[in-house]
Amino acid sequence: MATPANLKLFQGELDKIIQITEQALLNMHSINNLVNYLGPNVQRDNRSDSGKIIIKRLNDWTDDYPKIVNDMGQINQQVHAMRNALASGADFAAAAAAQA
Repeated sequence: MATPANLKLFQGELDKIIQITEQALLNMHSINNLVNYLGPNVQRDNRSDSGKIIIKRLNDWTDDYPKIVNDMGQINQQVHAMRNALASGADFAAAAAAQA
């Protein structure tokens, strides 16, 4: 049975992790919207070497963004599973294995 003693986290701490992760995902979406909005303007208006560097960084962001969001979503799902296992008194190892 999952208990705070062997899980090392309490329900409130798991809730806080979920809340912070969800807020971080919202922040990531906002940032991504800004990158998508500003990227074409930077590319059009700044054709200098610095503009090329900025465009490369924006392209790196565009490539990395889906992986980061996916990883954060998976973390959040795992923490949800931990919280649900703790709340139901179920065996955490069995619950985590079922989620995998």
